[in-house]
Amino acid sequence: MPTDSTQTLPSRFARLRAWRDRIPLTREGLLWFAIATALLLVGLFKGINLITLLASFFVAMVAWNWWEARRQVRRLRARRIDSPAFAQTPHRTVIRVENVAPRTASGVRVRTGAATAERTWFITELAGRSHTELEAVITYPRRGYADARSLTLESGHPLALARVRAMADSGSPQLVFPRLGVLHKAQLRRFLSRRSPSLGQTRGLPCHAPTAQAEFHGLRSYRPGDSLRHLHWRTTARRGELMVREYEDWPNDDLTVVLEARKAPGEGDDPLLEDAISLAATICWEWCRQTGDRLLLAVAGASVTTQHGVTGHTLACDLLGRLALEPGATAIDTGELFAKLYGCHISPGPILVISPSESNLASRLQLALRRRTAEAVVSSGDAGIFFEL
Repeated sequence: MPTDSTQTLPSRFARLRAWRDRIPLTREGLLWFAIATALLLVGLFKGINLITLLASFFVAMVAWNWWEARRQVRRLRARRIDSPAFAQTPHRTVIRVENVAPRTASGVRVRTGAATAERTWFITELAGRSHTELEAVITYPRRGYADARSLTLESGHPLALARVRAMADSGSPQLVFPRLGVLHKAQLRRFLSRRSPSLGQTRGLPCHAPTAQAEFHGLRSYRPGDSLRHLHWRTTARRGELMVREYEDWPNDDLTVVLEARKAPGEGDDPLLEDAISLAATICWEWCRQTGDRLLLAVAGASVTTQHGVTGHTLACDLLGRLALEPGATAIDTGELFAKLYGCHISPGPILVISPSESNLASRLQLALRRRTAEAVVSSGDAGIFFEL
């Protein structure tokens, strides 16, 4: 059985390394400083002025190196240009380094990431009032929060005897979205139109989109709330009453997605649940490419949540962020799910229920809402018609 001294040995080495990192000297700088100190002691003890002068020069070189390295680091500003990261997909990381001083910065090392995915770049020279962008490709194995990503600037210019570090960004965890697949949107539309016939029959939002106004429908009398820009002045003058143009709204693509985040008992990840989350994430991401429609996502898992809004990049990131953090549950609370859906304004568009395996959630939801629902069960291959992972 190991003794107490053996058990504390790793912790002692850890404390030693931490103490070593706080010293602003490299290994070469430590050796240089040790030699300079020894020469200084010999010169002072023996009274040899030449050795004392040489040792003082060596110590001054270390201090000068530290001062120059500090100046190089203080000239630079670095920031990370974030972009959405998806699990099991190469992610392009971009770091912008800018020299805010008029003089050139030299010999600066840029480090980013955690110990599991650290990336390092070396900038030989960066002219004053200029910038450069550094790139790296990182692949995250799974969704959720990855390790904190620190951003550090380090320099030992010009002699590498001393080093100066500066934290450009203390680091925030990278939120990794679920893995995306390939969605055949035309096939999905046909799938929804067969099982949820409200697709293509809903009307647009009260606010007319510019593309919807291209289809002129006719004239009618003015009603309170109509925009004055739609007044038809010639007809108004001829008939003696306010007449406005009426436009035909194009059918929209409102959609409601319900994800049953039910996983098999066990501690590890459930492949069927991961595929179901990827399917929901892909639909939300692709649906939000076209702006102006209403999209509602309801997730029934460890907790029951609903999120909805008008499609766009912001809504897509919000929905995928919710899916990225879903751990799943062996049992879901359908009562709470129905109650939250009742409280939401569900558009007349189709309702798609995504389940990892066979369940009766779609049929129960259809009875509760009195609306036809389309069901995609991952284990049965229903989604294979319009989705590829």
